[in-house]
Amino acid sequence: MDRSPRRGRHKIFIGMSPGVGKTYQMLEEGHRLKKEGVDVVIGLLETHNRQETIEQAIGLEL
Repeated sequence: MDRSPRRGRHKIFIGMSPGVGKTYQMLEEGHRLKKEGVDVVIGLLETHNRQETIEQAIGLEL
């Protein structure tokens, strides 16, 4: 397995209005990457008290 350092990647999730699923999709991708062995850390998370978003963040490092 190649253990050479990888460059970080920056991905922007864009949506036309609040509540269209940007944060939820970002967290979903975080879980997918974590399963692939990528180190995933949430730097800032604004859930707007949406229970589904809160639950989606479970298991990812803050």
